[in-house]
Amino acid sequence: MVSGILDTYGDNETFISRRFVQADADIYADVVMEYKDEFELVHPDKKYTGEKNNIYTVSIFGKKIYLSLFQKKFKRSDVVTTDKQMSITDNYYLPLSTGKITVREYVTNEAVYSEEEAMGIAENNLDIFIKNLQEKGIQIIEKNVTIACDEKFCRASGTIKVNRQIGDVRYIDEEANKMEIPQTEENSDESE
Repeated sequence: MVSGILDTYGDNETFISRRFVQADADIYADVVMEYKDEFELVHPDKKYTGEKNNIYTVSIFGKKIYLSLFQKKFKRSDVVTTDKQMSITDNYYLPLSTGKITVREYVTNEAVYSEEEAMGIAENNLDIFIKNLQEKGIQIIEKNVTIACDEKFCRASGTIKVNRQIGDVRYIDEEANKMEIPQTEENSDESE
C-alpha cells in the first residue's frame, strides 16, 4: 500500500530516475477477530485449615539464618515471605535485615460453579480481553459474543469487530530493484 520507491518520469512517460526513501504511513482497517473461551465448571476449591508455621529470619551481609523450633509438615501449603531492611536513617541502610516466613496449610475439595458464577467469570474474562486490546490502542467497534453453560463446561464464543493498525515493515533490496534507464536516441547520442 505504501512504497519506499520513488520513480521519476519525464515527458512522454519516460523513466528518469529511481530513489529509495523511508516510507511512513499509518494504515488502519476494520478487522473481525474470533473470540473463544472455555473452562470446566468443576474446579479445585482451596480452603485454609488454620494450621501454620512461622519461621523467622535474620540476614547479615547476605547470609540468611533461619530461626525456628518445631515445624509441622503440610501436604499442601502457601508460603508468604516478608523482609525488612534495617536502616539508621531514611537513606542509610545497614547490611542487616529481618524477616518472617509464614507457611499456611490448605486442603482442596472439588467444587462446581453455579451457572450464574460461571457466566460472571466468562464475562469477566471477556472484559479483560477487551481491556487488553484497548490498552494496545485497538478500537472496539462491535462485539458479538455468546456465553452458554452445559453440565461440564462454560463456553464463550463469537466475534469482535475492531479497528486496528495493520501492515508490516518490509525492507527494499535496492540492488534487486534497480532499473536500467532505457536507451533512446536522445540519451544514446549524449553518452558518445
